[in-house]
Amino acid sequence: MVDLPATPMHPIPGRPPFEIDPAQMDPLAFQQLVEAYLVEHNMIGLQVPIEDCGEPLARLTDIPQLWMPQNIPGQVSDPAEIPPLARKGIFEKLERIQAKLIPRGLGLKIFYALRPLHVQKRLQEEAKARVRTERPDLVEADDKATIEQLSFKYVAPTDLAPHCTGAAVDLCIYDLESGEELNYGTGFPDFVPETMTEHPSITGEARKNRLELRDLMATEGLWNYPGEWWHFCCGDRGWAGFTGNSPAIYGPVEEAR
Repeated sequence: MVDLPATPMHPIPGRPPFEIDPAQMDPLAFQQLVEAYLVEHNMIGLQVPIEDCGEPLARLTDIPQLWMPQNIPGQVSDPAEIPPLARKGIFEKLERIQAKLIPRGLGLKIFYALRPLHVQKRLQEEAKARVRTERPDLVEADDKATIEQLSFKYVAPTDLAPHCTGAAVDLCIYDLESGEELNYGTGFPDFVPETMTEHPSITGEARKNRLELRDLMATEGLWNYPGEWWHFCCGDRGWAGFTGNSPAIYGPVEEAR
């Protein structure tokens, strides 16, 4: 078993540098700050060296009462494109978190874990198409570099993508008895500004659930990507770029092993 590098001792590692409580910020100012932060640190992550530890993959569905659907509405319909796999170290972290939740009548629902490289490449192209639709000025200027950078807020490039390394999971908490997800204000995969973890428009129970999920995952060193309340990772390039760790110990997985 490989020991993951320690996360730097900040109150919330890899959190945008908010000068005031995000809940009190103007939504547009909040969004612009977070988007700039994400682009900057994704670029940093691309420079982090990878020294893959060779850790094997483990089957997440072996964790008791963990729920993992076999499709993602509007994104992936083929179960082969969402294999229930993650690196062994990530598996063990999730296993310990699940053990904390079950006595409370709760459990983890994982939407996505390992993502095959060919799926990541397809999603990258879809993200660039979305940016071209949103920013016709960039298309007119033939500014391919900026289009690619802005697409990172939707889908990470293959060289950075945490899901392709087996180090990332998209998840929420659900009620074991009813099967209902807790309220997080937006669903998965709703790629709207309100999916940013601390977006000011998310209040009350939904905000409380997001922050409690983030804090629970942090007890096992799993870092929350500030642009998506559901995304957590550790040991990959993206995590390293935001939290100041180096090298990354998980690189892209060419095929399930």
